[in-house]
Amino acid sequence: MRRWKMMQLINVDFLLTVKNVSEISDKYINGAGQEQPYKGWSISKFHEITPNCKRLFFGKNAIEYGAFYDANKQLISVITKNKLKVHDDIPILQFIEIPEQAKYFRDSDASSYINQKVFILTN
Repeated sequence: MRRWKMMQLINVDFLLTVKNVSEISDKYINGAGQEQPYKGWSISKFHEITPNCKRLFFGKNAIEYGAFYDANKQLISVITKNKLKVHDDIPILQFIEIPEQAKYFRDSDASSYINQKVFILTN
């Protein structure tokens, strides 16, 4: 789908796609936001959040376990599937509100799957 069409559909004037990149193998981000050993899973790199972004969108490949971090890469809050909201007009899209002080986010998922994900940052 073209960028401008997606922007119209979700009613935003800024949209940035972020390709997920695995960085740490055999670990995941647990429900407390800590790295924990887990064979077959990986944690992504720290993805930078562009200033003024307020929502992080997912398609069918939502974040299973992840977290938001501040400018010093200190944990702000965890991301889990039960915190995601469904977009009112496009139910195949899920999103989470980005905390105001968040500068980075990370994802964790099965190693065979993590690099296939793409996220959308919007205002």
